[in-house]
Amino acid sequence: MLGDLMESVQPVEVKIFGSDQQILNEYANRFSAIVSSVEGTADVSDGMIMTGPYINIKPNATALAQSGLLLLTCNTSCKLRSKEM
Repeated sequence: MLGDLMESVQPVEVKIFGSDQQILNEYANRFSAIVSSVEGTADVSDGMIMTGPYINIKPNATALAQSGLLLLTCNTSCKLRSKEM
């Protein structure tokens, strides 16, 4: 918190953006540990919020092609089915 010796205490936020959830988790944990080790810090949170269950599907384009299917068809079907749920 900034301003703890002043009238108003203000939190400090650091936001890390990216598309790889595993790397974001690693950086959040590292950064949280570093900030926690600084004397005078309190209420340190990595800010990671776990969501509900999900399925990560990685289609095999070669196997799909051998079955006469296109990767695009598989992706479209998966998106349509996920909206139905």
